[in-house]
Amino acid sequence: MRHGRFACRRCNRISYESQSGDAEGRLIWKYHSLQHKMSNLKLQPPRSRGRISNNFLEVAWQYDAKLDEALSRIVMADATRC
Repeated sequence: MRHGRFACRRCNRISYESQSGDAEGRLIWKYHSLQHKMSNLKLQPPRSRGRISNNFLEVAWQYDAKLDEALSRIVMADATRC
């Protein structure tokens, strides 16, 4: 409600879950969303299967890169602490 009336998401400044958070959070959300679609790939229309697979591979690569970056930061922090 805005000014006592119903309003759309844009007017209420409400974002979807996939649009909120930082870039890393959105990447994780996208990865898990595509992972779910990949597990149900046989249920997807034939035209969508290739697109979903390609998107998943690209996002999985980005996800792995972010994970490696985070783990290297943890290792560096532990190394400097000792």
